[in-house]
Amino acid sequence: MGEISSGIRSSTQFIWSPSTRLESQHQVLSLVFDGRLFFPPVQTVGSVLDCGYGAASWAVEVAETYPDCTVIGVDISPHMKPDDLPENFIAQLDDINRPFTFDANSFDFVNSRLIGGGINRARWPGYLRDIKKQRWSREYFRSIEGVKDPRAALQLHALLTSAGFTEIQTNMIPLPLCAWGTDDKQRRIGEANKENIRQLLSTLAIFPFTRRLGMSINAVNDLVDRAREDAANPGLKPYFPLTSQGMSRSPRKDGTMVVRSRPCLESSQVSRQDIQKADIPEGNR
Repeated sequence: MGEISSGIRSSTQFIWSPSTRLESQHQVLSLVFDGRLFFPPVQTVGSVLDCGYGAASWAVEVAETYPDCTVIGVDISPHMKPDDLPENFIAQLDDINRPFTFDANSFDFVNSRLIGGGINRARWPGYLRDIKKQRWSREYFRSIEGVKDPRAALQLHALLTSAGFTEIQTNMIPLPLCAWGTDDKQRRIGEANKENIRQLLSTLAIFPFTRRLGMSINAVNDLVDRAREDAANPGLKPYFPLTSQGMSRSPRKDGTMVVRSRPCLESSQVSRQDIQKADIPEGNR
């Protein structure tokens, strides 16, 4: 059994996602990235930090694939992780809205995906600086739940630059919400994503529409049902724009530079130029 430790310092409210949806989401992203856990693929890794591990799908897969490494997962809620954890996985209760308590250069790899809904706007600069302090710093920043600050994707390049990351490249990846894709792989991704999106829409809607807009739960459920119909309609070719931030250089202790691609996904609005670069079908622009 993996170890569980507590260092929790809560400072925010979260929208909880069922572990089954998070596992489905992990499988969708695995299809998108052809099963790759790291970019580019690595042969060995010593220490890994997973920020906001959720259902621990990615962290457990890393721990099982690299049994000689140590994987530390940090999350404010431990209830979604599996009971049977690898020996080399440590689940730590903590709040990533607070500064990291880890020493600099503690990790070879830092993973942070789909946590936009749990990070306060003022925390982003410090959060990225905390990640940058880790050697070979590289993070997945994949947030399609960014209800706290949906503009984070538009600001991410500037935030990464301010944090000290260099050679940042940006690409837009269209993630189909149902099986309408332009090729077999995209259709498989869309089919796998249908149930994830069905559950995600409810997760995204309930808090802001009831607490912020004062809507009744029945009205929100009706709105979610209509949104689900649209998301599952292949004729509408629905997709989610994911912004991929790539290529960062981080210095090794010997002074040499390691160039590593860093897919960082964030929901955002995109320009027509971004869409044209991604070669999205005309009917979906």
